[in-house]
Amino acid sequence: MKLKTAILFAVLLSACSQKQASNNTTSPESKATALHDSLPSFSITNASAADFLKAEKSYKNKILYDTARVKKINGVIKLPIGKKGQSFMRYADTLPFNEGYKKYQYIGQFESIGYYILEYCFNEECGVYLVSKNSGTQTAIWNTPYISPNNKFIANLSWEYHFEGNKVGIQIWKVGKTRYSGMDSISVSDYLELKQLIWIPLSFAWETNNSLIIKAVDIDKYQGLSNGQSENNIPYYLRMRF
Repeated sequence: MKLKTAILFAVLLSACSQKQASNNTTSPESKATALHDSLPSFSITNASAADFLKAEKSYKNKILYDTARVKKINGVIKLPIGKKGQSFMRYADTLPFNEGYKKYQYIGQFESIGYYILEYCFNEECGVYLVSKNSGTQTAIWNTPYISPNNKFIANLSWEYHFEGNKVGIQIWKVGKTRYSGMDSISVSDYLELKQLIWIPLSFAWETNNSLIIKAVDIDKYQGLSNGQSENNIPYYLRMRF
């Protein structure tokens, strides 16, 4: 119960920091109520190692790793855009240790929804672009994404915890329909972002279309050794439903 209460409190604080500041005369209770009403409905409860292993075993990774087809040539990656693939999104590396340093790495694609997956590093900041094969629209996310079994949601973790005060968590993205150049297209929009300082997510697995199991360790005991696992910091598991 203490763990669940702490996690919920961290979620509220994290989400609150991503909203515009409220009037200073508003009471803390009314702020929390308004925040709860504005957030997507979700819950985080305890799960087991068996739950995680079962989800991990049953989940089918839908990333198509077609790196032999999309190659970096002379430091440049060109992603075909449009139905005929006659236009390109161009991503060019720059020299390391220079101001404005950029490096790109093609990971693969979600063929089912028509999105490329491209990893980037700008100086000390790294992340991933989801690039629409139809329109070339870029969606910046934290880390390698995994799509839900029904292709309706995408989830990804934050990057590895490196220093004290660096918030970590998980992002959920909603896959929907939109119009582009008068035609139906697929869009990716933000649905839920959880950033907190209680636990560090090590990995996760989709359990159902609307739930996933997160493998985590306590942030205050994390030493960055052996993927955060030590005698004093045994991983535990959380179920996130939305």
